[in-house]
Amino acid sequence: MFLDLDRFKEVNDSFGHEMGDKLIQKVAIEIRHQLRDEDTIARFGGDEFAILIHQYHHPHDLIIVVEKILSVFRQAFIFDEIQLFSTCGIGIATFPENGADASTLMKNADAAMYKAKKNGQNRYEFYNHDMTKQAYERVNLERELRYALTHNELEVYYQPQIDMSTQKVLGLEILMRWNHPQRGLISPDQFIPFAEEIGLIVEMDRWAMEVAMKQVYRWQQQGLRPGKLSLNLSLIQLNQVDFLASVQHAIAQSLMVPQDLIFEITETQIMRNPEQATRTLTHLKELGLSLAIDDFGTGHSSLSYLKNFPIDKLKIDQSFVHDMTTDKDDANLVKAIINIAKSLEMDVIAEGVETQDQVEMLINYGCYEAQGFYYSKPLTKTDFEVFLKSH
Repeated sequence: MFLDLDRFKEVNDSFGHEMGDKLIQKVAIEIRHQLRDEDTIARFGGDEFAILIHQYHHPHDLIIVVEKILSVFRQAFIFDEIQLFSTCGIGIATFPENGADASTLMKNADAAMYKAKKNGQNRYEFYNHDMTKQAYERVNLERELRYALTHNELEVYYQPQIDMSTQKVLGLEILMRWNHPQRGLISPDQFIPFAEEIGLIVEMDRWAMEVAMKQVYRWQQQGLRPGKLSLNLSLIQLNQVDFLASVQHAIAQSLMVPQDLIFEITETQIMRNPEQATRTLTHLKELGLSLAIDDFGTGHSSLSYLKNFPIDKLKIDQSFVHDMTTDKDDANLVKAIINIAKSLEMDVIAEGVETQDQVEMLINYGCYEAQGFYYSKPLTKTDFEVFLKSH
């Protein structure tokens, strides 16, 4: 078996490498307690372990062992006053079906582990031969994505944010597209999660930030009014030691005014480490930027935390907006979010607006800002410039 912890880098970044080492040690001890004397566990490096199970009689025997291991991760790991919750993915390869030597078994268990992690947290998968192809595709995708970043295959798209009462452009949110030479335009949901997994997302996001800032400044110099630029902010970025310095560098390079920038971070990402997130977000505010919570209503933040975050705007998640005209519960949730924003003196914007009925209902509830296909899909810089000139 191969076992890999989820988001271990976040533990190191948030609590320090010493705490990361303690977690590794604790995990090793707890897993050891679930194994027999004749079984073996070894740390392979980083947050990855190999487990050798001797003399099993039936695949069901392995499932019993795996479930015992997963039970370790269903409770907190406690270190003094700190409680850490961790999850993992486990891949399983069996002799002789999945390999007649140690090297092949380990390679195949590793492939099974990647499938388990792709399918969720605290999951396990048995190896099958299709995984060899999938493992090759992962290696190839990483090579192609790194090439794309350095050879101008990535593009920045811009989606307008509109004042529904006046039809004027208030701002724009940027999204990345991958213009693959063979497969054409690839949407972000096909490569962004993978880029996060391999650690390339930081470099990609910084590239997109710099490109978008320079482009918005050019439009401003042309006398156009693109409004505020919204940039998505991930927890991985927040945890980078040089993140604030990179933002200051991008602002200086682009000549943009910080007041024309909004960073968006999801509720779920903030709540993974609210204290640290608050510190970093406060430093961003000190630069003169605005901050928004993206996909609001889908995470698990409490109002007591929300009032302490230095947030300027809430973004109503499109899952609520989509059915608000036909689903009373969604309509009430949207109304509640708008009222929360108003009571905390925050702005509010609705995502995923697609119909006139949604527009009218949102305005009646007191929300006047929106983005979505009703107004425009994400546009290339050329098409967005045309859109600006027509508004």
